[in-house]
Amino acid sequence: MSGLAVCLILLSTVLGILGDCPAVQPPQWGSVREYRHKDGTRQIVYRCETGRRLQGHKIATCTADGWNQPVPKCVINDDMLMERFRHELYVGDQPIAPDRNKVQIARDRLKALEGIDDLKKAEKNKGGQEEEKEKEEVGEILVKT
Repeated sequence: MSGLAVCLILLSTVLGILGDCPAVQPPQWGSVREYRHKDGTRQIVYRCETGRRLQGHKIATCTADGWNQPVPKCVINDDMLMERFRHELYVGDQPIAPDRNKVQIARDRLKALEGIDDLKKAEKNKGGQEEEKEKEEVGEILVKT
């Protein structure tokens, strides 16, 4: 029984190598390339045009019964659409906000700039106060001596 199983496996392998698989048409918006390996096995590889992806198996192998996989489809790559959509929404560092008018955006930017100026002034005053304290301490030391 095991000898029969081995014979069947070998026979199917030989038929796969020698199998006469029909020429395959590429999927719409795609291409197909056939490869023959050193052991005689025939395989085809499917590819899709940019912006599309394969739906199905990328590689098919020739067997005694023909190609082991059906021809896949090339469908629109949703990730590419979303990527394009995102790039159109953003210009530079500022996102386009369709529900806000230009005046409101200008006001927000002005407030941000004023906030930065206030922080700079506070930092400068803090540094100035520390210098005055140091001068007072040095003055006290000079008076004591």
